[in-house]
Amino acid sequence: VKKLVNKNFELKIIYVISPENEKKDQELEIFEIPANKLGKFKMVLKTRSPNYQNFLIKEIVGITAIILTLAYQKKELLRIGYYINNECIDNIPENSDQYSENEEIKIIRKILIEEPRITYFQEN
Repeated sequence: VKKLVNKNFELKIIYVISPENEKKDQELEIFEIPANKLGKFKMVLKTRSPNYQNFLIKEIVGITAIILTLAYQKKELLRIGYYINNECIDNIPENSDQYSENEEIKIIRKILIEEPRITYFQEN
């Protein structure tokens, strides 16, 4: 934070399952970030897992993404995206196109933290 402002920042975490269909994106969490201190700070963010109901298994495994957006008064200032490689460590049941919570499928997510995609937006 470079200057004190009146209202908190909003940090949103979005899980992108399909880059072709934005309607499938899932908003996992929204955090309020205090804007009453100057300087850098660190924080640990914990959020719920994505809901895979109504998705094809081929959409769940492979490359997906997670996006963090920082906004002030509903205006986006920063967007950070990370690719995620989802690997299934169990055999996917045959004839199983649709994910079902009844089927236990173990998926390992590897977030490629070394290669973030960062976009800054101009402040007016």
